[in-house]
Amino acid sequence: AAGTQAMGDTISETQNKLMMRLSQLRALEELYRHLVISCPAAAQQVPDLARPWFGAAYGSKVAPAQKAAGAGSNSSKAEATETAAAAAATSRLRCLRVRAAHALSTCQPPDMLLTSLLPATHLAQDVHNKLKLLISKARRPAMLAVPLTAAAGSSGIGSGGCAAAGPPCLQGIHLQQYVEQLVPLLPALQRHLTTALSAIKDPPEGDYSVLLDGLPGASNPSVTALFGTPAAQRVVEAVSSAHALAMACLQTFTLLLSCGKELPGPLIQAVLTSLAPQEQAAPAAHQQQQAQKVLVRTFTACRHHSCLRSGCSNLQLELAVLSLLKGITALAASRGYAPELQSRMGAKISEQADKLLQESWQQQASEEAEEETSTPGFSWKGQSVAIAQLLSLLISYAPDPSDKLLALVKDVLPAVPGKVAAKQQLDPAGGCAALCSATFTTWYKVVFEELCSCWSKLVKEGEAIIAAAAREADGSSSSKGKRRKQQLQTNSQGIPDWDEQQVGQLVGHAGRCCEAFAAIVTLTKQHTARNGVLAAAVKHGTSYVDGMLKAIPLLKVLYESGFHREVVELVPAVQKGTRLLQVRLAGIVWSLDVCNSLHDGAYGFLQDE
Repeated sequence: AAGTQAMGDTISETQNKLMMRLSQLRALEELYRHLVISCPAAAQQVPDLARPWFGAAYGSKVAPAQKAAGAGSNSSKAEATETAAAAAATSRLRCLRVRAAHALSTCQPPDMLLTSLLPATHLAQDVHNKLKLLISKARRPAMLAVPLTAAAGSSGIGSGGCAAAGPPCLQGIHLQQYVEQLVPLLPALQRHLTTALSAIKDPPEGDYSVLLDGLPGASNPSVTALFGTPAAQRVVEAVSSAHALAMACLQTFTLLLSCGKELPGPLIQAVLTSLAPQEQAAPAAHQQQQAQKVLVRTFTACRHHSCLRSGCSNLQLELAVLSLLKGITALAASRGYAPELQSRMGAKISEQADKLLQESWQQQASEEAEEETSTPGFSWKGQSVAIAQLLSLLISYAPDPSDKLLALVKDVLPAVPGKVAAKQQLDPAGGCAALCSATFTTWYKVVFEELCSCWSKLVKEGEAIIAAAAREADGSSSSKGKRRKQQLQTNSQGIPDWDEQQVGQLVGHAGRCCEAFAAIVTLTKQHTARNGVLAAAVKHGTSYVDGMLKAIPLLKVLYESGFHREVVELVPAVQKGTRLLQVRLAGIVWSLDVCNSLHDGAYGFLQDE
């Protein structure tokens, strides 16, 4: 019993030392990154940890040092030894070996949850970076052909050759092998994610010392000096550490779920199982139903990862949660689950995207904190990528994308005035904090692009319905050309076994799309001074008209099959939009002609003088 107790104490002491070392590595990494960014000259003297895989250990510093060592001079040999030592230290510091990731399971004692934030963040980010690199190699096999020595000998720091080669610890390891080693760690990664989200929803009180409580050497002067630097304080604070850990975990799970083509089904199912609440296994006869239940439970559990209500979340974290939900929904579609299930999951994603667009992301701070800090708050201006991603999710996953598009172009976008004062550029409009005069052009482009995408999907859906009806009517016909001819054949009786309700809904969606097209082009009259809006209208308007021309055979079949009034009503809406575009373009051409005439006249006058 005494020997067992001593062994347990030794293991606990070793575990605490490991967690302390990893916590220090997290702070050191941020300190090195700060030095490289704030002092470019420091990039030549400190390890390059700002770019995980492309540092001094794999750059052009190693090859010159090796050549100098071969020259035979004592100074060159000493320099080569020093460079090799720095490269080895960098490799051990940032490039953890594959098996070192198993420390994720040891960095989670039940009575030291906050203490696990810093070590787990360092390990989780390392796992995410390696997984991202291996996925890139799996999807672009040509990258595997680049040997490490060739890349290190011919490429500079951060060059493409180093990126292709990757760190030494991943040489000879393929994506499936790495994921197989990672699967036993997924439950631990999920527990770390839960811990991080709990810290975000209920932030602990105190400074960085709460993250080192109980670890050996936490009160050491050198440790205090390291964690007290301004650069390290940004990442060792409890909430910021929790955000970094949650982001790394969410992105890792999202990457794993996106590998449906590269990984076998059992590995993907293991990822879902680690994300879903545990439940008693079903018999083998119902494995398909059990897999669907696991996916639904996973989606429901991941929805609760949102920290929006806590007031301590940020846009990047919520986008990572949405990306994970999107990956689960895409997996359900690839497995051919019921359309009703996919529609319900998509509606939840669209609803959450709408909430994020309405959020101002202004943290609730006390008056004292506002007086002490002069850092500007969050602004949707400059968040074009996030706005585009949220709008795409809002529209494409809506129960009726055409109805959502029509509501946006008729009720939301017109709320932005054409000309506003400079102080009112960031004032929200249309009930969305993300929509203002400064972001209107981004909204216009994305909405118009989604409108063209929606129309293309409707055309493909209509052709698929006609093709299915034609095949059923044709029966034994096997000629592809004959079936295609029969798909678009017009007759007074229509195609047999025509689903009137389904086709009626399709025609209704098409009508709303055409109405939205006319409304969104009309907005160019309100925003005449925005060149980006007119450019987007010309670009996407041309794409929409091309889609209408491609849909003429489909519209002809619908017209001859009893939908006379619905098809005829599509034409005026499209004509209204195209006519307005012609007027705007004619005005631009006239302005250009006038400018050219004035330029030629002034040039001739100067020549005469």
